[in-house]
Amino acid sequence: FDPALEAEIRASAERLFKRDIHCNTAVEPGPSDFASPCLMEAAIMGQLMDRESFLPWLDAFLPPLYSAEFRPLTRGLGPEFVKNPAAIASKSHIVGLAFVRATSMGELANALPPTDARVPVLRRLAAIQAGTGFPLMGAVGYDGSHYYASWATTYLITNPTLVP
Repeated sequence: FDPALEAEIRASAERLFKRDIHCNTAVEPGPSDFASPCLMEAAIMGQLMDRESFLPWLDAFLPPLYSAEFRPLTRGLGPEFVKNPAAIASKSHIVGLAFVRATSMGELANALPPTDARVPVLRRLAAIQAGTGFPLMGAVGYDGSHYYASWATTYLITNPTLVP
């Protein structure tokens, strides 16, 4: 642990992200995204900001969970993709994206007060995202499986009911 490094991370996150509002969810996922910029930024800020500051920041940054603007962050793999191994191999990053989204949603749920109505919704969305990734972990061969396991484990760690 390096306190100077932690201080620099916190200062950089504040400088880069604290004034961000209305994340552009419509551009997610991009054609080769392994990550969700909106969800990852929100998860990082949830870890770095105190809860009193984080809650209003999150409300200004992400759209409401049930809104059309949030929907792009929940799109998973379509049935035609799952049934076509060639499509899976050529788009293996989308499987990784499902795990990264699941992890970010789990981290967001952890950053919110336990009684916040968004917590069970985020946990359910995280489970849905991870649920699309788990069955495909081996389907792509080395193209994706070499990193899926670490992302799947990271997701599991975010949910205290899944890991004792």
